[in-house]
Amino acid sequence: MATIPTLIFASKATHLAHLEKIFATTLLFNIVETITRVEQLIQSSYPMIPDLAVIDLSNPHAASAKLWATLHVLYSGIHFVGLVESPINKITLQAALHAGVKHFAYVNESKEKLREIAQAAYHGAFRIAPPEAYEAMTSIFESMEKNVLQIGSLKLDFDQRQAHLDHQIVNLTPLEFNLLAYLVHYADRAISSEELLKEVWKSDFQSGGTKNQLKSCIERLRKKLGTNAPSILSARGYGYRIATEE
Repeated sequence: MATIPTLIFASKATHLAHLEKIFATTLLFNIVETITRVEQLIQSSYPMIPDLAVIDLSNPHAASAKLWATLHVLYSGIHFVGLVESPINKITLQAALHAGVKHFAYVNESKEKLREIAQAAYHGAFRIAPPEAYEAMTSIFESMEKNVLQIGSLKLDFDQRQAHLDHQIVNLTPLEFNLLAYLVHYADRAISSEELLKEVWKSDFQSGGTKNQLKSCIERLRKKLGTNAPSILSARGYGYRIATEE
C-alpha cells in the first residue's frame, strides 16, 4: 500500500479553514500540522520532516530572506507551495524564489487547481503558477546568472569588468567601460550629455572641458569597438545612444 504524503500548512488563520477543507476531503495528502504564522515552521512540533509544505506568502514575515534561508536548511529535500494573493507581494515572492520555491497558487484558487499544484510540487514537476509568479521568477533567475549585459555581438562582463566583441576581449580603460556599460544598460533611449557626465564622471555638466572629455571618450570607444559592434550614435544637441538594431 502506497504511503500518503504528509502535508504541513503555514497560513493565516483566516485561510487555514479553507485550505484544510480542500485537502482533508482527499486521500492525496495527510495533513500533519497547521501553523498560523510562517516563522513557526522553525519550531514546528511535528517530529518528522513532512513531504510537502504549503506556505501562505501573504504573511509579511514571509518576506524575510533569513527565514527562508533557515527553512531551506531545516526542510532540505522537501518541496514547497507558495500561496499568494493578488496583487502579489514581489519582495516576498523574491525571497521564496531565492529559496528554491517553484510552485505557486492563489489562495482563492479552485480546489482542483490547488490539489493539482500540490501534487506537481510533491512529484518534483517544474511548474510555476500564476503568470505573475512566472514573470518574477524569470527576472530573478536571470539576475542570479552571471552578471552580463549583451547587445548584438557586444557582451559586457561586470564580474570581470571586461568587454567582449565576437568572443575577443576589447581593451578598455575603467572610464571607457563605465561609459559603454551605461549606454548598453539604457539602450532603449538616447542619454543626455548631462546625465552621462553626472552618472559616469560623477560631475555636474559643464560646457567646457568636461563635454570635450565625453566626446573624446565616445570617439575612443567607437575606434576600439570598430564596425562589428553596435554603433554609438550621436543625438544632435542632446547626447548619445547605442544602436539596438544592426
